[in-house]
Amino acid sequence: MKLLFTILLIVGSIGIFAQTKYAPLGFSSFTLPQSTRSIGLAGAGTALSADASAINLNPARLSLIDEKVNFSLDTYTIPALATTNTSKYVSLKYVYNQSYNSFGIGINSYSLGDINQVSETGGTRTISLPNEYKISIADAMLITDNSSIGISFDYINKTQLLYSSIPGTSSLMGAIGYIQKHTLSESKDRELLTGVALENIGSKTRDGYFLPTTLSIGTTFMQGYNDHTGTKFPFLIGIELSKLLVPSLPIYDSVGNITKGRDPKNIAGISTILNSFLDDPYKKNLQKWRVQLYSEINLIPEFALRTGYSYENTIVGSRNFFTVGAGYTFIKDNDIYNIDLGYIIPAAPNGILYKNIFSLSIKYKMGAKW
Repeated sequence: MKLLFTILLIVGSIGIFAQTKYAPLGFSSFTLPQSTRSIGLAGAGTALSADASAINLNPARLSLIDEKVNFSLDTYTIPALATTNTSKYVSLKYVYNQSYNSFGIGINSYSLGDINQVSETGGTRTISLPNEYKISIADAMLITDNSSIGISFDYINKTQLLYSSIPGTSSLMGAIGYIQKHTLSESKDRELLTGVALENIGSKTRDGYFLPTTLSIGTTFMQGYNDHTGTKFPFLIGIELSKLLVPSLPIYDSVGNITKGRDPKNIAGISTILNSFLDDPYKKNLQKWRVQLYSEINLIPEFALRTGYSYENTIVGSRNFFTVGAGYTFIKDNDIYNIDLGYIIPAAPNGILYKNIFSLSIKYKMGAKW
């Protein structure tokens, strides 16, 4: 029993909304930043210049990629969650671009790590905590020279916990996104990206948990990224707002009866997308928006520094953290290679999920899509 309680405590720690006014979520790892560059930019990814990570952020961004073939490998560790080894996240993505259409495939794996069971006689055995997997396909299409729409579909799976009655589960979900690029100067060295995405859309999992359906709206100002004179330091600055579209918990009286709100068990998953804006019995809907501020500067054309800050009210979760990151790009035989680093510094006492996350990604781009 003590072991089971420990396991549930650790598993529950990834459910960053476990002690909030939201209904419990399944597959909470999908609320983590989905790429290393995104980690360096406060977890944002709705209105950024395109790369393969857009498969799991805003699929519309895929059409803005300039290269025909794109590979991306992201990995990061979370030392705070497991007792014997670190939790790991690994993501592999591939994108193929044509003139007006882009297609992507992604595989994500999130391992919670292991814990040790110690018996009364002093013996030990290692128990692997549940792993979460996601297989994604995405497609994006240019609708004008400067705007794009995109969709993605995902199969998600969580393994069963060994030596317990906690079962595994699986589900289907999807995402839809839009992005628009605005040129602000005749020389095209100033641009504004605006994007919106609806992510993790789906019904409840088989064990009755809600998916972390999220609405994200972002805008990014970019200066000098298309300026080839070498006289400026390219930089960007942006803001992203996001909101979980899941039911609010009702208010109970002293004997457990609901006095305001609805029981989440009686609410279908899809119907909460619109209801989530109005169903809060605590009347704190405006406080449920998460804010992410981020910036990037290229000290030289090949080397970029990034930073950001994510703020979320405690009634929603613990995604309060600072981020730093760096990226290096080099070209060989007309092929482009990127190495990105990211690090998260928690700003909330209960932000265990975001403690000492270190991320690394390697990207490879080949050939112009035109």
